[in-house]
Amino acid sequence: MFPADPGRALTVRRTPGQAFRDLSRAVQDTLNRAASRSAGRPVIGRLVQPIARSWTTIWWIAVTSIAACVAWSASLVVGLSSPVPAAVAAVLTVALSLNRSVRTGVALGVATAVALVVAFALYQAWGLHVWTAGVIVAASLIIGRVMRLGMDGSLQIPATALFVYILGDNLTNEVIVSRILATLLGVAIG
Repeated sequence: MFPADPGRALTVRRTPGQAFRDLSRAVQDTLNRAASRSAGRPVIGRLVQPIARSWTTIWWIAVTSIAACVAWSASLVVGLSSPVPAAVAAVLTVALSLNRSVRTGVALGVATAVALVVAFALYQAWGLHVWTAGVIVAASLIIGRVMRLGMDGSLQIPATALFVYILGDNLTNEVIVSRILATLLGVAIG
């Protein structure tokens, strides 16, 4: 627990999330200092101040883009048939806080599983017709609201259900399992 040398500082291990947050805060602090120093300089101030104000958005865009690429690559490495659900799940799951990422990820996993079951059941019952798109969207939104998945989860259900519904006869157990695994992989990465 204590270092052998009392003069040596105790090192604390940080998680990757903590390291990324520390990096983001360090960049934000540096940008804020640069913006305050350049307040009297019109050209430099016009460049640095908007970046300092927008750093959180810039950081979120970078993290989300990287998460999508990592999820896509990971799904290919694992051998999943389609990397798209993994990338989509990573994009929808990324949030600026771990607590929100976990909540969103759980909702997304549940929504995807429900969407696949709804799409499969409706396809088996009615087949693929023009009017079934409206029915599947309505049924999916009702399920999302009943499950209290919030706006993200509720909208994910019809989007996934319609995406899967177009597979029609190609919708097999293997496809369903592959989509769920890809989504869970994307959630974990996000």
